[in-house]
Amino acid sequence: MTEIARIRAHAIREFGVGKNGELRDPVDLCRSALLEIGESRAEVRAEASHWRTLPAEKMLRLRLIKNMLTPLQGLEALLPSRGSMHQELTGWLSLLPDLP
Repeated sequence: MTEIARIRAHAIREFGVGKNGELRDPVDLCRSALLEIGESRAEVRAEASHWRTLPAEKMLRLRLIKNMLTPLQGLEALLPSRGSMHQELTGWLSLLPDLP
C-alpha cells in the first residue's frame, strides 16, 4: 500500500484532484492509507514515544506507518477544511517527527 499511496499522491499533485473514489481522490487515498495502518493514532503515538526500546518488528511497523504517511504530506490542503478527514490526517501527520 505504501507504493500505491506514493503513486496516488503524486498523481493528485501532478494532475489535480479527482473525486468519488478515483485514483486522484485525496479523501479516498487518505481513508485507504489510514485503514491500512490499522491502529489508533493514540496507540501509534504511545509506541513512537519510546520506539528505540521496542522489539525490531514493532520498530519496523512504525517505520512502515511513517512511509505510509509521508506521501500524504501536503494533501491536507486539498481536503475540505471542516471535514473529518482533514482533521484526522492533520493529527496523523503530526506524528511524523516522532516515528523512526
